[in-house]
This record gives sequence, C-alpha cells and structure tokens, in this order.
Amino acid sequence: MARSEINLKELLLRARDITVHFHTLDGTLQVLNRAGLDLFQGEVVGIVGETGSGKSVMAKLILGILPIPPGKVVSGQILFREKDLLRMPPRDRQSFKEKVAYIPQDPTTSLNPVFPVGTFLVDAIIWKQCRQSLFRYLASRRFGPARRQASRLAAGLLDKVHIPDPESMLRRYPLQLSGGMRQRVLLAAALIGKPELLVADEPTTALDVTIQKRILQLIQEKVREEKLSSLYITHDLGVARSLCDRIYVMYAGTVMESGPAGAMLEKPLHPYTLGLIQSIPKLTGERFDGIPGQVPDYLYLPRGCRFNPRCHLKMEKCTLEEPRMTEVEPDRWVSCHRVQKNP
Repeated sequence: MARSEINLKELLLRARDITVHFHTLDGTLQVLNRAGLDLFQGEVVGIVGETGSGKSVMAKLILGILPIPPGKVVSGQILFREKDLLRMPPRDRQSFKEKVAYIPQDPTTSLNPVFPVGTFLVDAIIWKQCRQSLFRYLASRRFGPARRQASRLAAGLLDKVHIPDPESMLRRYPLQLSGGMRQRVLLAAALIGKPELLVADEPTTALDVTIQKRILQLIQEKVREEKLSSLYITHDLGVARSLCDRIYVMYAGTVMESGPAGAMLEKPLHPYTLGLIQSIPKLTGERFDGIPGQVPDYLYLPRGCRFNPRCHLKMEKCTLEEPRMTEVEPDRWVSCHRVQKNP
C-alpha cells in the first residue's frame, strides 16, 4: 500500500514507545523496548520475527490479555481511535473488547473437546449479545428463544466461512473435525458481533501447506467482505508477503524495520530482515544461510543494538549505543546505525 493511499485512510490503532518488563524470581525480563506500530482502517499489518521476539506479547497487550503482574507496562501508549487503551477505564476497555476479535494459534487447544461446536458458538454469541455481563448471560442462555436465535446465527457464521452443512456441524465435537475445519470454526467465532479489528496469532502454524493456503485465502476474503482491519502475527515471510500491506520486523522485543511488504522483502534494509529472508529454504536446492546464534536471554541483553552479537555488519557504535527508528526512505523505517549512516 503506497504512502499516499495510507494517508487517505483513518488511523485505527497506534502503539508508541511500548516498554514492557516481566518481574520474575530470577530478575527483570525487558521483553518489549520502545516498540510501536500503526494500523490504518482496512489495512492488514504483519508482525514477523523469530520465536521469542515479542510478537505475541505486543498482541496480547493490545488485546488486554497480557498477565499483569508479572508483566508491567513501563512506558508507552496504545491508541485505538485516539483513546489510550492502557489508561482507559474498565467500562471503556470492555467496550473496546467488543470491537476486536482474536484468532489463536492452535485450534485444538482453543476448543473444548467435551462440548459440541454449536455449544461453543452459541454461548459465545449470547455472551456478546449480553455485552459480556455475567448476570444477563446466565439468564439468556436458559431462555429457549434466545438459544434458538443464537443457533441460527451460529449456522450462518459457519456458512460464511464455507463450512458445508453448517447445521450438522453444530452437533459435532472438535475431535471429529480436521485442523482446517477447527480453524474455520475459530474464524467464524471471531466474526461474532462484527468486529473492527482482527488479531490473528499465527493461525496457520499447526496446519499443512494446502490447508494453510485455504485458511489464508479465507482470512483475506473475510477481511475484505467484513471491512476489517487486521494485525497478523507470523514467522513466515511468504505468508506475510501474500497477506499483508505493511510489515513490522521484530527482534528481541524491538522493531528493527517497517515498511510496505513487497518493497521490504525485495529490498531489505536491516541486516536482520536480510538474514530472515536468506534463512528460507529454496526449492531449487540453492544454498540458504541461517542467522548464527539465537535470540538473547531477556535477563542478559547485549549493550547497544540487541541484534549486534549476531550481526555480521556491526560497527563499534552498534555495541555501545542503541539505534533509534529513523525514516530512511519514504515509508521505510529502520533501526540500524549502518543504514542511518549510509542511507
């Protein structure tokens, strides 16, 4: 998405200078460090990086499900339609939760195996309709007409995600479904209440590649049809390129680079982004190189740039001073001394 196109859209979500620490018996883990992102109306933004880079922590903080304590927000703000989610009163925060949907990573652990799919969806629909009030929920779920109406809505949602014979599917248990079908059920649940923001945390990780493609196409279709904005978390650069308008690359709790998906993956500016691309195996048999080392222990972070112990292009300054995010090209932001020195 070009910069001019983005400027014509409304800014839906903005996270700025987010610093999060986790206090443990071993010490303080500095998990997020001045991280931030922008998400515009109708846009799909990807967060990519290795396991342990802070992607899910950022998403959970936005969703309001980060455990506090042991987590603690040291600084920063998350603005949703110009209202700071981190300083919002509980009642307003509840109103925000009605506008956001979440697709978890593993559908098998997200669905209760002892209840049919219909029970899961119907209860979720009634819960949303009761504005997440426990008293109204308990009263409504015992009311026959309310459950029948919710059952019809649940069947309609399953039909939206292209599940055949949705009425029959409502009576099935999760273990009777394939991984792809279970993920479709979770996508159907995410569409309850017509949310504005969809947060997907690596929803295709546990699926084989053919099913993965169908789920990705389905997410694209629903984002377009339902006019959703989406935050998509993944470690798969191929998925990010096909699905996302813009990408944020995270490493050790810090955003290293951001920009339009196509331009970033064709011409990476940060050594870490380049390393991720070069780590992808090639079907041609061409040699691919991984990134030496591993994500640092958050108890013992390196001085300066957090990537410097693994960077083959580091300078002395990289081991002494932490770089700041700088716009080095139109809509291309990088946190790297070498790139900022030689744009």
